[in-house]
Amino acid sequence: MTTEVIAQAISIVTIVGWLIHLLFKHCYRKIAMRRMVWKYLQDSFMDGYDCMEAYRAMIRKTYMEDAKECFRKKN
Repeated sequence: MTTEVIAQAISIVTIVGWLIHLLFKHCYRKIAMRRMVWKYLQDSFMDGYDCMEAYRAMIRKTYMEDAKECFRKKN
């Protein structure tokens, strides 16, 4: 009787442990995938942001040169 209870307890613990392990692997993969997607989106945004900042600096430089030229023409 006692050995049957011990055997059932061991099998239940083994099955529950296996299920928890599968659940952990599934959640870990989801979290890892979410982190990869988030990192990709951040990198993509920063690339776009860098391009926008370069374009903005180019426009600012052009306007400054035009302003200097207009100021020289007035004087």
